[in-house]
Amino acid sequence: MTFRGALIGATIVVLGLLGAFVAAQTGLYDAAATSPHFALTYDIIHWVGVRSIDSRAPKGQMPAIDAATAARGVLAYDRVCANCHGAPGRARNAFAEGMNPAPPPLQFVGREWPVARIFQATARGVKMTGMPAFTFRMSDADIWAVAAFVKKLPTIGVQDYRALVTAMKDQATLPRVPPPAQAPDASRGRIALMQHGCASCHAVPGLPGGREAQTGPSLAGVGGRAVIAGELANTDLNLALWIQHPNLLRPGSAMPDMRVGPQATADIIAYLRTLKDP
Repeated sequence: MTFRGALIGATIVVLGLLGAFVAAQTGLYDAAATSPHFALTYDIIHWVGVRSIDSRAPKGQMPAIDAATAARGVLAYDRVCANCHGAPGRARNAFAEGMNPAPPPLQFVGREWPVARIFQATARGVKMTGMPAFTFRMSDADIWAVAAFVKKLPTIGVQDYRALVTAMKDQATLPRVPPPAQAPDASRGRIALMQHGCASCHAVPGLPGGREAQTGPSLAGVGGRAVIAGELANTDLNLALWIQHPNLLRPGSAMPDMRVGPQATADIIAYLRTLKDP
């Protein structure tokens, strides 16, 4: 490429970035969910998302799934996934109809996507699409069961789906989280804290969110405080009880039970211990 060509290319990039800044600064870009993306934008989102998911998806064979785990996968789909994606004979919930981009029907996903890609998207979520991550709410085995069920979904009719869900209700219940299997890890705890929405109510150093909607106290310096929740000694045991069952410790507390499992609780505590005043 000649110097002239490089200069022209750089100029186009700079003008494009400047135009994007002006559009954002002046409010010209419509961020409302009622304003659809350009078709090219949808294509780019899909292309980038699929490439990212595939590069991080598990390699090798899908692990074996026993009958009880398969049953939990069916129930998880019906109780969670169908709210946004629908199911045979069942529309999305009303809130999902207003999402942009709209959650795709998983019959299509089951037909077109490999099972490892479905697992990765379900476990880790997809940014800027409304698809949440379930890795801190379900075990890997249950997520694999959901992915395997999605692969079968294109072959399941309306009556068969309803009958299957009814039958599985007697065989399995949805577990919250598996028992902790690893030593506490502060880096995982930082992710778990974000995934459970803690930064939506608490200002956390280095994390966005709490500054806009701070309904709880700041967590700055919490790792070195003498007490938590106003009166409890700041021990790991009390922190774990407070994270998992706040209303058992302080009835009427505004802090809800966020369904944090044992492993995520241990990891979050390890991360909170790093938040000490300088």
